[in-house]
Amino acid sequence: MLVDVPSNLGGLSRAALINAKWLIVQLAPDVFALRGLESLGAALQRWNQEWAVRRQGNPVAELALSPGATIPAGYVLMQPAVRLDRPPDKHDHLLRRIPAVYRQKVLGGDFDPALIESYEAAHRLASLQHYVSLASLAQEARKPMFFLKPADGALGAHAQAVVACYRDFKGLVENIDKKVRFLGSDPTG
Repeated sequence: MLVDVPSNLGGLSRAALINAKWLIVQLAPDVFALRGLESLGAALQRWNQEWAVRRQGNPVAELALSPGATIPAGYVLMQPAVRLDRPPDKHDHLLRRIPAVYRQKVLGGDFDPALIESYEAAHRLASLQHYVSLASLAQEARKPMFFLKPADGALGAHAQAVVACYRDFKGLVENIDKKVRFLGSDPTG
């Protein structure tokens, strides 16, 4: 089951993450996402430790509690929309920082700049476009963007975008499946 939680560290997010086995983070290449990633890493480690203490002190033995050991499985990078009045490489320096921040703050590991490409390959599950033009069509049709049909208004370039969207999300699902299978066999992965 996939659960989309708010991008804050409030009670609702905490309750969802305590009951989740895997965590996948959606990121945009901006300063706020990097700061949020740093906060998330610290909060996740603290929450897992606090939940372990609460499980040990459970006064009702018959009450089955969630293990609460949420494992970060990777991140999905949302590609910035390219505009003619803004150079596309504006976000490049932020894109280069994401693997380091993820490894150090979320996974709690050391970072070697020489290995940045291998870190990115290991933890970035996908890089997705925003598909802004499909979002409103999908909302009106009440179906996912990648299932839109010509009858829903997905004609011409929109139909091509639906095919690309389907391909991107299928790749994401396959990468998530591979990653959780790998982590399930080796928890230190």
